[in-house]
Amino acid sequence: MWNALRTILLGLALLFSQGVPAYTHHGSSIQWMEYSDAAFARALAENKPIFMLISAVWCYNCHIYEATLNTPPVTDTLNRAYIAIFVDYDRRQDLARAYPAVGIPITVVLAPNGEHLVSAPGAIPQARLLASLNKTLHFLANEYRPEETVVTKTKPKPLQPLSRALLKNYLDRFNRQISAGFDPAYGGFGLAQKEPHAELLLRLMELERNGDRRWRAPLLTTLDAILGPEQTPPQQARPPLKTLLQLRTQQTDRLGEVQRLQEQHKLTGLYDPVEGGFFRYATRRNWSVPHFEKMLFENAQLAELMLQTSLQFKQPRYRDAADSSLAYLLNRLYDQETGRFFGSQGADEVYYHLTQDERAQVSPPPIDRTSYAVPSARALITLLQAAHLLDDRRYLSRAIRAADFLATHMVGERGGYSYFDPRDFDPRKADSPNKDQERDITRLDGQLSDNAWLAEALLMTYQATKEKRYLDIAERIIGFVAAHLYDPESGGFFARHSGSSPAYRAGEQVLRDKDLEDNGRMAKALLHAYQITGNLDYRKMLEGTAGYFFSAVQQGEFNASSPVWHLVAEQLLASGRYP
Repeated sequence: MWNALRTILLGLALLFSQGVPAYTHHGSSIQWMEYSDAAFARALAENKPIFMLISAVWCYNCHIYEATLNTPPVTDTLNRAYIAIFVDYDRRQDLARAYPAVGIPITVVLAPNGEHLVSAPGAIPQARLLASLNKTLHFLANEYRPEETVVTKTKPKPLQPLSRALLKNYLDRFNRQISAGFDPAYGGFGLAQKEPHAELLLRLMELERNGDRRWRAPLLTTLDAILGPEQTPPQQARPPLKTLLQLRTQQTDRLGEVQRLQEQHKLTGLYDPVEGGFFRYATRRNWSVPHFEKMLFENAQLAELMLQTSLQFKQPRYRDAADSSLAYLLNRLYDQETGRFFGSQGADEVYYHLTQDERAQVSPPPIDRTSYAVPSARALITLLQAAHLLDDRRYLSRAIRAADFLATHMVGERGGYSYFDPRDFDPRKADSPNKDQERDITRLDGQLSDNAWLAEALLMTYQATKEKRYLDIAERIIGFVAAHLYDPESGGFFARHSGSSPAYRAGEQVLRDKDLEDNGRMAKALLHAYQITGNLDYRKMLEGTAGYFFSAVQQGEFNASSPVWHLVAEQLLASGRYP
């Protein structure tokens, strides 16, 4: 019975997407609630299942889903029989990680007691959605039996000492795994959809620069694939402009035409040669049919990658892409007045098929003006690198403004905040001597990923400027992480210890999972902080974290594909400290 329901929901078909502003719950006819203990308490009190939507402002498919969710039959069912919870994918990465799926939007159905029943990615057609909603109600009323909660206690692992053999093991595994994952035909990694993996490429480029020539061919092949062919598809392969503009109005009965546009006027590569910047990923192995959203995080990574490669390989094409992408970051995703970065520019499956002259006649895809900690920290690092590599103080001045914004508005007593909403900023207090100019709101805090990236970005700002205030704030962040997230028994850092109680169900404020990548980023920040300050407490936490994860990799609990852990392992090995 339960397996049958799961199969029905997981088998729901995805719709193809096209591009106008994405789905949002503000102004919806659905009685959405925010994710909170109050929402789950209401579901239990009213004995109603939970319909949870995870959506993003830049997401094309999410806008398609809006039309379905706001039709009277669906709205009536949700408002009458369900508790509807809306989750912003970007603001609540902590929740998005808890319900992983291939693509968004994600529909999550939970029992009245909060037990997870099923997750389904994509925009579900109305008939199938209604059928599934009604089947779920029938299942819960007649067949559902709550799962018994089994609490298992595992004995904490002891701290694992670092050794030269353990460090070399990771480096060797990394080399084998990355070599095996490379696609020799089309570049990139894997044999399906292609993501840029810019941090990995930056690491491989550094290794190549230091004499490891095995990475040169994979690097150049992948860089050329990301940039795509120098010639765009011929105009006769696409419909006339009038038809394209009609398709851009998001008429659901013309989605098939939008799909055909992607196949007949096929764009290949992630680079936008007209306006600069990069799309998020490509849906085909050969880097064609990209998802057209432009995310700050990926654009910051790729702008630095193109700059580094242009200096290393001396190819004008890479330098042109670096210059235009840095310009895109500063012109589209950076606020010159406040120094803060914006989160993304939305997807549009028609707009990027237009020429430069045609784009000038229409409005561009919308920009999410929310600032997010991790992408903003990564973009700050890119500006610092550009200032250093090009010896250009214009990039440094903008980086300093970005660092000041993060230090003032995105770091509190409990470390870094996950995001900054400009609607929560009160401009009437702009001249106030009190630096806290936000309204009295709940700020999401206590996430390892946010704190690790913010600490590293501010440490790099200190190194570039020698202004101690940046070091002080970075150490304050590390102090919070050490006090609330570090595991002194086994080593490593837990994922979350948040003070934002309204944003969680009871018992969820602390998450004791240990994520490989986030711990690697924190390990790098600790290594950097130790090199600057000589603080032995930083080295102790670094060694405990490295011992935990390098031992786990050796035992097969994690793979060895993380470039940040490769950098940490190499630098620890080079220190000569470990026998």
